[in-house]
Amino acid sequence: EDYLREVSKTSKRVDFSLLIPAYNEKKRLPDMLPVTINVIISLLILKCIVLGEKDYNYEIIVVNDASKDNT
Repeated sequence: EDYLREVSKTSKRVDFSLLIPAYNEKKRLPDMLPVTINVIISLLILKCIVLGEKDYNYEIIVVNDASKDNT
């Protein structure tokens, strides 16, 4: 609980979060991740241009729980 309070004090605002489940995705993840990141960055740049924003914070969280294929 103290850790979460400390993180919230120092963390920047996150405007966009993408959660990617990665259970047994060893074969697909290496190809999918760079494409996904490029698409998201392109969309965020477009949004910044259209809305005149200078800063947009995002996070991509890849979640893996007990994959059997060394994901």
